[in-house]
Amino acid sequence: MKMRNVVACSLMTAVLSVPIARASGDPFAAYCIIQKVVVGQDEGERPAVQIWGICTMVNGGGMYPQGEYKPTTYADPHRGYVYYFTTKANEAVARKEWADLTALAGTGEVVAIGSQKMPTRLRWPDEKPQSPDEYAMQTGLSKVTSNPAYAKVVAALKKAAEGK
Repeated sequence: MKMRNVVACSLMTAVLSVPIARASGDPFAAYCIIQKVVVGQDEGERPAVQIWGICTMVNGGGMYPQGEYKPTTYADPHRGYVYYFTTKANEAVARKEWADLTALAGTGEVVAIGSQKMPTRLRWPDEKPQSPDEYAMQTGLSKVTSNPAYAKVVAALKKAAEGK
């Protein structure tokens, strides 16, 4: 009887811990207040986009294989741009998302972009656009301005946008 309770308790703990572990990590690479979007081609003639604005980059977080939890942290917000390319095979979908980003430029909305599974680097405003990162597909765009889970990120970005 006791063994059955131990097994049931262990199973319940395992089942309940999975969603918590998965929800604790932040899947996006950056949060930005977009000021402008420049769609074009990179030096290799691939479709590319520069997303300009004030961004904070995500520094990991979540459950690690060793069972250790690390909270998600965010870098200080800075003005600059993220620079992405996409493949010809993904161009149609990427261009639709880039059009959505263009529509959000100048609105003050905070948008989550990119994927932590793929490199994304914030570039300084005076940095020449070269060697873009690959645009993450299947992540979509997420407006987070009104999401209370991101209140501190939104506040930090808005404060940086105001120059304070």
